[in-house]
Amino acid sequence: MILDKNVSIERQKNSFYKVKLSGFDSKVVRINWLDNNESLTFTQNGEDVFVQLTPFKYGFDLAVRVARIELE
Repeated sequence: MILDKNVSIERQKNSFYKVKLSGFDSKVVRINWLDNNESLTFTQNGEDVFVQLTPFKYGFDLAVRVARIELE
């Protein structure tokens, strides 16, 4: 199966996923999942934000999860 990098996340050994989001002109204060309010670890380097996503606790699923990003 071939995955389109624009709509899929590759599974890594540690079952965590790191994504890069670009274009932030403000400081990111907090990122959290909307379904369970779990905070996500992130780092910011200028306009780029690197977010460590956590998988859904009930296993790997292709369901969409939405995260809230709070800016300063």
